[in-house]
Amino acid sequence: TARPQKESAASSPESPRTIARSTSEKLPRVCKLTVKDFRGFGQLTNLDTDADVVFFYGPNGCGKTSLFDAIEWATTGRVARLSLDPDADGNPFASLINVFSKSGEAKVSIELSTGDRITRTLRRGEEDVVSQLNDAVVTDVKITKAVIGHDKPSELNQKLVPDLIRRSHLLGQDNIREFINGRASNEDPKITRFDAVSKMI
Repeated sequence: TARPQKESAASSPESPRTIARSTSEKLPRVCKLTVKDFRGFGQLTNLDTDADVVFFYGPNGCGKTSLFDAIEWATTGRVARLSLDPDADGNPFASLINVFSKSGEAKVSIELSTGDRITRTLRRGEEDVVSQLNDAVVTDVKITKAVIGHDKPSELNQKLVPDLIRRSHLLGQDNIREFINGRASNEDPKITRFDAVSKMI
């Protein structure tokens, strides 16, 4: 017997879950990460991340979190966990530049599997981040298209995109950690793992 045909996207309205699933299937991956004077990195650092699975390991304070902060900043334009930084003085980007930076400029560049290159640059004393796609200054809408691999669905508010990207395979490391550890604070491990998988899916 023939398998029933799936409804086409044109014939049925897309639910938020359908949008998220179709988006995640097409997400490009980060093949190369270049960081300079960003957070814990006081010098130029190049990382080849072109693999199906990439693990970062090392002692506390070696810069693992800064790497994910760099990817988040490049793909979304912000680092969510730093938005409540008490030392930010109202500027959400104040703590992105390495305190020992001689250039006074933080720069992060990622190369995607599609060949696109996204670069964010911030200079000390300035609140505006320079966002570039393949060396051309662009808006976050164009960077979103490069990150998710196609145009953003018209019904999806651009303000919601960063949170969707944070929950994607690019930045879902905290959810994966919770699943592996099976414990968050004093919660039952089974509950924690269920919540972590729910976030990833």
